[in-house]
Amino acid sequence: MKFVTLVLLAIIISLFSLNNAETLEGRIYDKNDRIEHQLKTINESNNEFINGTFDYYVCGENSKAPYCECQENGQLKCDAPVVKNSDYENLLINVYFDGPYFTNANIKIMNESFIPKTATFNSNQIKKLEKDKILPGNEATVETLEINSNGIEEIENGAFNNFSSLKSLDLSKNSLSNISARVLTKEIGSSLKKLDLSHNPFTSTDSFDFTNLEKLEELILDGIHIYLSNNYEKTDFIFPKSLSNLKKLSMRDCGIISFNDKIFDNLINLETLDLYGNYFSSVPESINQLTNLQSLNLGHSFILNLNETSFKNNQKLSEFSMVASALRNIDNCTFCKKPNLKKVMLYQNRHLSYIHENAFGNVDSEILHSLETFSVESCNLSIIPEKLLNWNSLTEFGIGKNPFICNCSMAWLINDLLSPTHSVPFLFRHMKQRRSFSYNEDKTILEDFDFETNVYKV
Repeated sequence: MKFVTLVLLAIIISLFSLNNAETLEGRIYDKNDRIEHQLKTINESNNEFINGTFDYYVCGENSKAPYCECQENGQLKCDAPVVKNSDYENLLINVYFDGPYFTNANIKIMNESFIPKTATFNSNQIKKLEKDKILPGNEATVETLEINSNGIEEIENGAFNNFSSLKSLDLSKNSLSNISARVLTKEIGSSLKKLDLSHNPFTSTDSFDFTNLEKLEELILDGIHIYLSNNYEKTDFIFPKSLSNLKKLSMRDCGIISFNDKIFDNLINLETLDLYGNYFSSVPESINQLTNLQSLNLGHSFILNLNETSFKNNQKLSEFSMVASALRNIDNCTFCKKPNLKKVMLYQNRHLSYIHENAFGNVDSEILHSLETFSVESCNLSIIPEKLLNWNSLTEFGIGKNPFICNCSMAWLINDLLSPTHSVPFLFRHMKQRRSFSYNEDKTILEDFDFETNVYKV
Protein backbone atom coordinates (compact mmCIF):
# COMPACT_ATOMS: atom_id res chain seq x y z
CA MET A 1 0.00 0.00 0.00
CA LYS A 2 2.82 2.41 0.90
CA PHE A 3 4.54 1.52 -2.36
CA VAL A 4 1.44 2.40 -4.41
CA THR A 5 1.11 5.71 -2.56
CA LEU A 6 4.73 6.64 -3.28
CA VAL A 7 4.32 5.80 -6.97
CA LEU A 8 1.19 7.96 -7.24
CA LEU A 9 2.97 10.84 -5.45
CA ALA A 10 5.94 10.60 -7.85
CA ILE A 11 3.59 10.70 -10.85
CA ILE A 12 1.79 13.79 -9.49
CA ILE A 13 5.12 15.62 -8.86
CA SER A 14 6.34 14.80 -12.38
CA LEU A 15 3.15 16.10 -13.96
CA PHE A 16 3.33 19.28 -11.88
CA SER A 17 6.99 19.88 -12.83
CA LEU A 18 6.28 19.29 -16.50
CA ASN A 19 3.39 21.74 -16.40
CA ASN A 20 5.57 24.39 -14.73
CA ALA A 21 8.33 23.89 -17.28
CA GLU A 22 5.88 24.31 -20.16
CA THR A 23 4.46 27.42 -18.49
CA LEU A 24 7.96 28.90 -17.99
CA GLU A 25 8.93 28.06 -21.54
CA GLY A 26 5.77 29.71 -22.74
CA ARG A 27 6.58 32.79 -20.73
CA ILE A 28 10.07 32.88 -22.23
CA TYR A 29 8.64 32.58 -25.71
CA ASP A 30 6.06 35.29 -24.89
CA LYS A 31 8.81 37.61 -23.62
CA ASN A 32 10.93 37.00 -26.71
CA ASP A 33 7.94 37.68 -28.90
CA ARG A 34 7.30 40.97 -27.11
CA ILE A 35 10.95 42.03 -27.48
CA GLU A 36 10.94 41.07 -31.14
CA HIS A 37 7.72 42.98 -31.65
CA GLN A 38 9.12 46.07 -29.91
CA LEU A 39 12.30 45.93 -31.99
CA LYS A 40 10.24 45.53 -35.12
CA THR A 41 8.15 48.57 -34.19
CA ILE A 42 11.26 50.65 -33.55
CA ASN A 43 12.84 49.42 -36.77
CA GLU A 44 9.81 50.28 -38.81
CA SER A 45 9.50 53.73 -37.28
CA ASN A 46 13.15 54.46 -37.94
CA ASN A 47 13.00 53.54 -41.65
CA GLU A 48 15.54 51.12 -43.03
CA PHE A 49 17.01 50.47 -39.56
CA ILE A 50 16.82 46.71 -40.23
CA ASN A 51 18.52 47.03 -43.61
CA GLY A 52 21.27 49.22 -42.14
CA THR A 53 20.87 52.10 -44.63
CA PHE A 54 22.02 54.62 -42.03
CA ASP A 55 25.04 54.49 -39.76
CA TYR A 56 23.87 57.12 -37.24
CA TYR A 57 20.51 58.22 -35.85
CA VAL A 58 20.28 61.71 -34.39
CA CYS A 59 17.76 64.11 -32.90
CA GLY A 60 15.32 61.59 -31.48
CA GLU A 61 14.53 59.45 -28.42
CA ASN A 62 16.34 56.44 -29.83
CA SER A 63 19.34 58.40 -31.18
CA LYS A 64 22.44 56.32 -31.65
CA ALA A 65 25.24 58.73 -32.54
CA PRO A 66 28.13 60.73 -31.12
CA TYR A 67 27.55 64.24 -29.81
CA CYS A 68 25.00 65.87 -32.12
CA GLU A 69 22.24 68.47 -31.80
CA CYS A 70 19.39 69.77 -33.89
CA GLN A 71 19.36 73.46 -33.00
CA GLU A 72 17.17 76.40 -33.87
CA ASN A 73 17.13 77.91 -37.35
CA GLY A 74 17.81 74.55 -38.93
CA GLN A 75 21.34 74.05 -37.63
CA LEU A 76 22.52 70.45 -37.31
CA LYS A 77 25.63 70.59 -35.14
CA CYS A 78 27.63 67.36 -35.01
CA ASP A 79 31.05 68.82 -34.13
CA ALA A 80 33.43 67.40 -31.57
CA PRO A 81 33.06 69.74 -28.57
CA VAL A 82 35.08 72.97 -28.42
CA VAL A 83 35.22 75.60 -25.68
CA LYS A 84 35.91 79.32 -25.70
CA ASN A 85 39.07 80.20 -23.78
CA SER A 86 38.22 83.04 -21.41
CA ASP A 87 41.75 84.49 -21.54
CA TYR A 88 41.72 85.23 -25.24
CA GLU A 89 38.62 86.60 -26.90
CA ASN A 90 37.33 84.58 -29.89
CA LEU A 91 40.06 81.93 -29.56
CA LEU A 92 38.66 78.41 -29.85
CA ILE A 93 40.63 75.38 -28.66
CA ASN A 94 39.75 71.68 -28.74
CA VAL A 95 38.77 70.18 -25.42
CA TYR A 96 39.91 66.66 -24.59
CA PHE A 97 37.24 64.47 -26.14
CA ASP A 98 37.53 60.70 -26.09
CA GLY A 99 34.81 60.13 -28.64
CA PRO A 100 32.93 58.51 -30.07
CA TYR A 101 33.54 60.50 -33.26
CA PHE A 102 31.62 60.47 -36.50
CA THR A 103 33.47 58.41 -39.10
CA ASN A 104 31.03 59.34 -41.87
CA ALA A 105 28.04 61.61 -42.46
CA ASN A 106 25.56 58.85 -43.27
CA ILE A 107 22.99 59.89 -40.69
CA LYS A 108 19.24 59.77 -40.21
CA ILE A 109 17.51 62.76 -38.61
CA MET A 110 14.74 61.14 -36.55
CA ASN A 111 12.87 64.38 -35.91
CA GLU A 112 10.91 64.58 -39.15
CA SER A 113 9.85 68.18 -38.51
CA PHE A 114 13.48 69.35 -38.42
CA ILE A 115 14.67 70.81 -41.72
CA PRO A 116 18.48 71.18 -41.83
CA LYS A 117 19.84 74.33 -43.45
CA THR A 118 23.30 74.29 -41.86
CA ALA A 119 25.15 71.03 -41.12
CA THR A 120 28.54 70.86 -39.40
CA PHE A 121 30.72 67.80 -38.76
CA ASN A 122 33.91 69.57 -37.73
CA SER A 123 36.80 67.94 -35.82
CA ASN A 124 35.57 64.38 -36.28
CA GLN A 125 37.29 61.41 -37.94
CA ILE A 126 35.65 61.28 -41.36
CA LYS A 127 38.24 60.03 -43.86
CA LYS A 128 36.04 59.53 -46.91
CA LEU A 129 32.92 61.21 -48.27
CA GLU A 130 30.77 58.80 -50.24
CA LYS A 131 28.13 59.56 -52.84
CA ASP A 132 24.57 59.38 -51.45
CA LYS A 133 25.90 58.96 -47.91
CA ILE A 134 26.06 62.57 -46.73
CA LEU A 135 22.79 63.35 -44.93
CA PRO A 136 20.82 61.09 -47.31
CA GLY A 137 17.29 62.35 -47.82
CA ASN A 138 18.07 65.82 -46.43
CA GLU A 139 20.56 67.12 -48.99
CA ALA A 140 18.17 69.41 -50.87
CA THR A 141 17.57 71.82 -47.97
CA VAL A 142 21.18 72.23 -46.78
CA GLU A 143 22.66 75.63 -47.63
CA THR A 144 25.86 75.44 -45.54
CA LEU A 145 27.97 72.30 -45.11
CA GLU A 146 31.10 72.21 -42.94
CA ILE A 147 33.30 69.13 -42.67
CA ASN A 148 36.63 70.61 -41.66
CA SER A 149 39.44 69.24 -39.47
CA ASN A 150 38.57 65.59 -40.17
CA GLY A 151 41.52 64.28 -42.16
CA ILE A 152 39.39 63.62 -45.27
CA GLU A 153 41.53 61.89 -47.88
CA GLU A 154 38.99 61.00 -50.55
CA ILE A 155 35.72 62.34 -51.94
CA GLU A 156 33.74 60.18 -54.33
CA ASN A 157 32.70 61.67 -57.67
CA GLY A 158 29.32 63.38 -57.43
CA ALA A 159 29.29 63.25 -53.64
CA PHE A 160 27.65 66.70 -53.45
CA ASN A 161 25.35 66.43 -56.47
CA ASN A 162 22.17 66.11 -54.39
CA PHE A 163 22.89 69.32 -52.47
CA SER A 164 20.87 71.47 -54.85
CA SER A 165 20.64 74.46 -52.46
CA LEU A 166 24.24 74.41 -51.21
CA LYS A 167 25.78 77.88 -51.01
CA SER A 168 28.77 77.39 -48.70
CA LEU A 169 31.11 74.37 -48.50
CA ASP A 170 33.95 74.14 -45.97
CA LEU A 171 36.48 71.34 -46.49
CA SER A 172 39.41 73.08 -44.83
CA LYS A 173 42.07 71.42 -42.66
CA ASN A 174 41.73 67.98 -44.16
CA SER A 175 44.11 65.69 -46.07
CA LEU A 176 42.90 66.26 -49.62
CA SER A 177 45.61 66.08 -52.29
CA ASN A 178 43.24 66.77 -55.19
CA ILE A 179 39.65 67.77 -55.91
CA SER A 180 38.53 67.45 -59.51
CA ALA A 181 35.62 68.69 -61.61
CA ARG A 182 34.01 65.28 -61.03
CA VAL A 183 33.63 66.33 -57.40
CA LEU A 184 33.06 70.05 -57.98
CA THR A 185 30.45 69.27 -60.62
CA LYS A 186 28.01 71.44 -62.55
CA GLU A 187 25.29 70.33 -60.14
CA ILE A 188 27.03 71.86 -57.12
CA GLY A 189 28.33 74.74 -59.23
CA SER A 190 24.77 75.85 -59.98
CA SER A 191 24.33 77.11 -56.41
CA LEU A 192 27.72 77.23 -54.61
CA LYS A 193 28.91 80.74 -53.67
CA LYS A 194 31.61 80.07 -51.06
CA LEU A 195 34.29 77.36 -51.03
CA ASP A 196 36.98 76.86 -48.37
CA LEU A 197 39.80 74.45 -49.27
CA SER A 198 42.42 76.01 -47.01
CA HIS A 199 45.12 73.99 -45.26
CA ASN A 200 44.92 70.90 -47.45
CA PRO A 201 48.09 69.27 -48.85
CA PHE A 202 47.50 70.11 -52.52
CA THR A 203 50.79 69.78 -54.35
CA SER A 204 50.18 71.80 -57.53
CA THR A 205 47.63 73.98 -59.29
CA ASP A 206 46.54 70.86 -61.19
CA SER A 207 45.25 69.46 -57.91
CA PHE A 208 41.97 71.37 -58.13
CA ASP A 209 39.54 72.20 -60.91
CA PHE A 210 37.12 75.13 -60.61
CA THR A 211 35.73 74.87 -64.15
CA ASN A 212 32.13 74.27 -63.02
CA LEU A 213 31.92 76.88 -60.25
CA GLU A 214 30.44 79.70 -62.29
CA LYS A 215 28.48 81.25 -59.41
CA LEU A 216 31.30 81.16 -56.87
CA GLU A 217 31.83 84.51 -55.09
CA GLU A 218 34.34 83.60 -52.36
CA LEU A 219 37.31 81.22 -52.54
CA ILE A 220 39.64 80.49 -49.61
CA LEU A 221 42.97 78.80 -50.36
CA ASP A 222 44.94 79.75 -47.24
CA GLY A 223 47.94 77.67 -46.25
CA ILE A 224 48.19 75.78 -49.55
CA HIS A 225 51.87 75.69 -50.57
CA ILE A 226 51.31 74.88 -54.22
CA TYR A 227 53.95 77.34 -55.39
CA LEU A 228 56.72 75.72 -53.38
CA SER A 229 56.67 72.55 -55.45
CA ASN A 230 58.36 74.15 -58.48
CA ASN A 231 61.58 75.28 -56.82
CA TYR A 232 60.10 78.70 -56.07
CA GLU A 233 59.59 79.45 -59.77
CA LYS A 234 56.49 81.01 -61.28
CA THR A 235 53.83 78.67 -62.65
CA ASP A 236 51.62 79.29 -65.65
CA PHE A 237 48.44 78.85 -63.64
CA ILE A 238 45.64 81.31 -64.43
CA PHE A 239 42.35 81.32 -62.54
CA PRO A 240 39.72 80.10 -65.06
CA LYS A 241 37.04 82.21 -66.74
CA SER A 242 34.42 80.26 -64.79
CA LEU A 243 35.44 82.32 -61.73
CA SER A 244 34.55 85.63 -63.36
CA ASN A 245 31.93 86.22 -60.62
CA LEU A 246 34.45 85.75 -57.81
CA LYS A 247 34.46 88.71 -55.39
CA LYS A 248 36.72 87.49 -52.57
CA LEU A 249 39.96 85.51 -52.83
CA SER A 250 42.14 84.60 -49.86
CA MET A 251 45.60 83.05 -50.26
CA ARG A 252 47.14 83.73 -46.86
CA ASP A 253 50.35 81.98 -45.79
CA CYS A 254 50.83 80.10 -49.06
CA GLY A 255 54.58 80.69 -49.30
CA ILE A 256 54.16 82.53 -52.59
CA ILE A 257 57.20 84.44 -53.86
CA SER A 258 55.74 85.73 -57.14
CA PHE A 259 52.81 85.38 -59.53
CA ASN A 260 52.77 85.25 -63.29
CA ASP A 261 51.40 88.53 -64.59
CA LYS A 262 48.16 87.05 -65.94
CA ILE A 263 47.06 84.90 -63.02
CA PHE A 264 44.13 87.22 -62.16
CA ASP A 265 43.12 88.23 -65.70
CA ASN A 266 39.82 86.34 -65.56
CA LEU A 267 38.82 87.59 -62.10
CA ILE A 268 37.19 90.67 -63.53
CA ASN A 269 34.84 91.21 -60.57
CA LEU A 270 37.28 90.54 -57.72
CA GLU A 271 36.83 93.06 -54.91
CA THR A 272 38.83 91.59 -52.00
CA LEU A 273 42.30 90.01 -52.22
CA ASP A 274 44.06 88.75 -49.08
CA LEU A 275 47.72 87.78 -49.59
CA TYR A 276 48.89 88.12 -45.99
CA GLY A 277 51.93 86.09 -44.97
CA ASN A 278 53.54 85.46 -48.37
CA TYR A 279 57.10 86.08 -49.53
CA PHE A 280 56.71 88.88 -52.07
CA SER A 281 59.69 91.24 -52.39
CA SER A 282 57.69 93.64 -54.56
CA VAL A 283 54.02 94.27 -55.28
CA PRO A 284 52.94 91.69 -57.90
CA GLU A 285 52.21 93.33 -61.25
CA SER A 286 49.21 91.03 -61.62
CA ILE A 287 47.38 93.00 -58.92
CA ASN A 288 47.19 95.96 -61.28
CA GLN A 289 44.91 93.91 -63.54
CA LEU A 290 42.22 93.94 -60.85
CA THR A 291 40.45 97.16 -61.76
CA ASN A 292 37.50 96.46 -59.42
CA LEU A 293 39.66 95.69 -56.39
CA GLN A 294 38.44 97.41 -53.21
CA SER A 295 40.34 95.68 -50.38
CA LEU A 296 43.97 94.49 -50.49
CA ASN A 297 46.07 92.86 -47.76
CA LEU A 298 49.84 92.48 -48.29
CA GLY A 299 50.78 92.17 -44.63
CA HIS A 300 53.77 90.21 -43.34
CA SER A 301 55.60 90.32 -46.68
CA PHE A 302 59.15 91.25 -47.73
CA ILE A 303 58.11 94.26 -49.80
CA LEU A 304 60.53 97.14 -49.10
CA ASN A 305 59.04 99.98 -51.11
CA LEU A 306 55.69 101.28 -52.33
CA ASN A 307 55.56 103.77 -55.22
CA GLU A 308 53.26 105.31 -57.79
CA THR A 309 53.26 102.18 -59.98
CA SER A 310 52.37 99.76 -57.18
CA PHE A 311 48.58 100.24 -57.42
CA LYS A 312 48.24 102.48 -60.48
CA ASN A 313 45.15 100.68 -61.87
CA ASN A 314 43.42 99.95 -58.57
CA GLN A 315 41.45 103.17 -58.52
CA LYS A 316 38.51 101.66 -56.63
CA LEU A 317 40.69 100.67 -53.67
CA SER A 318 38.97 101.53 -50.37
CA GLU A 319 41.00 99.51 -47.82
CA PHE A 320 44.71 98.72 -47.79
CA SER A 321 46.61 96.77 -45.16
CA MET A 322 50.31 96.05 -45.00
CA VAL A 323 51.25 95.39 -41.38
CA ALA A 324 54.26 93.67 -39.81
CA SER A 325 56.21 93.67 -43.07
CA ALA A 326 59.69 94.70 -44.24
CA LEU A 327 58.38 98.01 -45.62
CA ARG A 328 60.85 100.93 -45.45
CA ASN A 329 59.57 103.68 -47.76
CA ILE A 330 56.29 104.97 -49.16
CA ASP A 331 57.14 107.20 -52.10
CA ASN A 332 55.52 110.08 -53.93
CA CYS A 333 51.96 109.46 -55.19
CA THR A 334 51.75 105.85 -54.03
CA PHE A 335 48.05 106.31 -53.22
CA CYS A 336 47.21 109.03 -55.74
CA LYS A 337 43.95 108.85 -57.67
CA LYS A 338 42.27 106.62 -55.12
CA PRO A 339 39.12 108.65 -54.38
CA ASN A 340 37.46 105.74 -52.50
CA LEU A 341 40.39 105.00 -50.17
CA LYS A 342 39.13 105.20 -46.57
CA LYS A 343 41.36 102.92 -44.51
CA VAL A 344 45.15 102.38 -44.53
CA MET A 345 46.74 100.10 -41.93
CA LEU A 346 50.55 100.20 -41.72
CA TYR A 347 51.22 99.46 -38.05
CA GLN A 348 54.10 97.35 -36.78
CA ASN A 349 56.33 97.98 -39.81
CA ARG A 350 59.46 98.30 -37.69
CA HIS A 351 61.60 99.60 -40.57
CA LEU A 352 59.15 102.11 -42.04
CA SER A 353 60.99 105.42 -41.63
CA TYR A 354 59.80 107.53 -44.57
CA ILE A 355 56.42 108.55 -45.98
CA HIS A 356 56.50 111.14 -48.76
CA GLU A 357 54.29 114.13 -48.00
CA ASN A 358 52.54 113.63 -51.36
CA ALA A 359 52.03 109.88 -50.90
CA PHE A 360 48.25 110.42 -51.03
CA GLY A 361 48.38 113.20 -53.63
CA ASN A 362 47.30 115.95 -51.25
CA VAL A 363 50.17 118.29 -52.15
CA ASP A 364 49.59 118.36 -55.91
CA SER A 365 45.80 118.11 -55.90
CA GLU A 366 43.29 120.82 -55.07
CA ILE A 367 40.90 118.13 -53.83
CA LEU A 368 42.17 116.71 -50.54
CA HIS A 369 42.05 112.98 -49.96
CA SER A 370 39.33 112.03 -47.46
CA LEU A 371 40.96 109.12 -45.61
CA GLU A 372 39.09 108.05 -42.47
CA THR A 373 41.40 105.53 -40.70
CA PHE A 374 45.20 105.71 -40.74
CA SER A 375 47.48 103.64 -38.50
CA VAL A 376 51.30 103.77 -38.40
CA GLU A 377 51.73 102.60 -34.82
CA SER A 378 54.97 100.88 -33.82
CA CYS A 379 56.91 101.90 -36.91
CA ASN A 380 60.20 103.82 -37.20
CA LEU A 381 58.88 107.25 -38.16
CA SER A 382 60.58 110.37 -36.87
CA ILE A 383 58.15 112.82 -38.52
CA ILE A 384 54.63 112.87 -39.96
CA PRO A 385 54.34 115.42 -42.82
CA GLU A 386 51.65 117.98 -42.13
CA LYS A 387 50.43 117.91 -45.73
CA LEU A 388 50.25 114.12 -45.86
CA LEU A 389 46.50 113.90 -45.18
CA ASN A 390 43.35 115.89 -44.81
CA TRP A 391 43.41 115.54 -41.04
CA ASN A 392 39.87 116.88 -40.68
CA SER A 393 38.47 113.88 -42.55
CA LEU A 394 40.08 111.31 -40.21
CA THR A 395 38.01 109.50 -37.63
CA GLU A 396 40.88 107.30 -36.36
CA PHE A 397 44.61 108.06 -36.32
CA GLY A 398 47.12 105.72 -34.64
CA ILE A 399 50.75 106.91 -34.32
CA GLY A 400 51.91 105.56 -30.95
CA LYS A 401 55.34 104.02 -30.33
CA ASN A 402 57.31 105.84 -33.02
CA PRO A 403 60.67 107.62 -32.38
CA PHE A 404 59.31 111.07 -33.25
CA ILE A 405 61.68 114.06 -33.05
CA CYS A 406 60.67 117.36 -31.52
CA ASN A 407 61.39 120.03 -34.15
CA CYS A 408 59.57 122.50 -36.36
CA SER A 409 58.43 119.82 -38.80
CA MET A 410 56.41 118.22 -36.03
CA ALA A 411 55.18 121.43 -34.41
CA TRP A 412 51.76 121.13 -36.01
CA LEU A 413 51.18 117.75 -34.38
CA ILE A 414 52.71 118.60 -31.00
CA ASN A 415 50.67 121.80 -30.75
CA ASP A 416 47.53 119.87 -31.53
CA LEU A 417 48.33 117.34 -28.81
CA LEU A 418 48.79 120.12 -26.25
CA SER A 419 45.58 121.83 -27.29
CA PRO A 420 42.59 121.32 -24.96
CA THR A 421 40.53 120.35 -28.01
CA HIS A 422 42.18 118.16 -30.61
CA SER A 423 41.50 118.76 -34.28
CA VAL A 424 43.25 115.46 -35.08
CA PRO A 425 41.19 112.42 -33.97
CA PHE A 426 43.92 110.32 -32.39
CA LEU A 427 43.25 106.65 -32.08
CA PHE A 428 42.45 106.00 -28.42
CA ARG A 429 41.73 102.31 -28.62
CA HIS A 430 43.48 99.02 -29.24
CA MET A 431 43.38 98.03 -32.91
CA LYS A 432 41.57 94.69 -33.13
CA GLN A 433 43.69 93.53 -36.08
CA ARG A 434 46.97 93.95 -34.22
CA ARG A 435 48.61 90.58 -33.65
CA SER A 436 51.64 90.51 -31.42
CA PHE A 437 50.82 93.40 -29.08
CA SER A 438 50.13 92.54 -25.45
CA TYR A 439 46.57 92.76 -24.20
CA ASN A 440 47.31 95.63 -21.82
CA GLU A 441 48.33 97.98 -24.62
CA ASP A 442 45.12 99.99 -24.78
CA LYS A 443 47.16 103.19 -24.41
CA THR A 444 46.22 106.53 -25.88
CA ILE A 445 48.63 108.57 -27.91
CA LEU A 446 48.78 110.97 -24.99
CA GLU A 447 50.28 108.28 -22.80
CA ASP A 448 53.19 108.03 -25.26
CA PHE A 449 53.81 111.77 -24.97
CA ASP A 450 55.83 113.28 -22.13
CA PHE A 451 54.39 116.74 -21.42
CA GLU A 452 57.37 117.72 -19.26
CA THR A 453 59.93 117.26 -22.02
CA ASN A 454 57.53 117.69 -24.98
CA VAL A 455 58.86 114.50 -26.61
CA TYR A 456 57.42 111.06 -27.24
CA LYS A 457 58.44 108.14 -25.13
CA VAL A 458 60.45 105.66 -27.22
